[in-house]
Parts: sequence; structure tokens; C-alpha cells
Amino acid sequence: MNIMQKPLSRSLPTAMPQEVGLSPERLAKLSDVMRHEVETKHVPGVSMLISRHGKVAYRENIGFVRPDGPRLRE
Repeated sequence: MNIMQKPLSRSLPTAMPQEVGLSPERLAKLSDVMRHEVETKHVPGVSMLISRHGKVAYRENIGFVRPDGPRLRE
């Protein structure tokens, strides 16, 4: 899981999940579920970005762009 520690870009403000009322534990659970979907080959990859109150608080890429393609980049 990649809880925001540095900005994605100057146009997207970031925050720690708890600063905007999100639960790090529940985000970790979401990450586990999505990782399982990739590992069991239900989907080749998942790219997640969650924001609240105009701030990005969670970002993660898991798996591949397509089944025969390159890995998703962080």
C-alpha cells in the first residue's frame, strides 16, 4: 500500500488518509482484496487513486497493464 508521503504533482494536493477521515486499516483491506483479484488472474491489474476533500490520500498500482504486458508503474 502506498499512503501518500509525497505529492503526485503540483496540481494534486495530498494528505494522509486519517487527515481527511479515511481509515488506513480499511485502505489496507481494499489493497489486499485488489491484490487477490490480480493474483487469481480475475483482472490483469488495478490502478487506484482515492481522494477526499480535494486531496489525494491513497494511490496504488498492482499487477500489469494487460495480461501479456508490462507491470503497472508506481
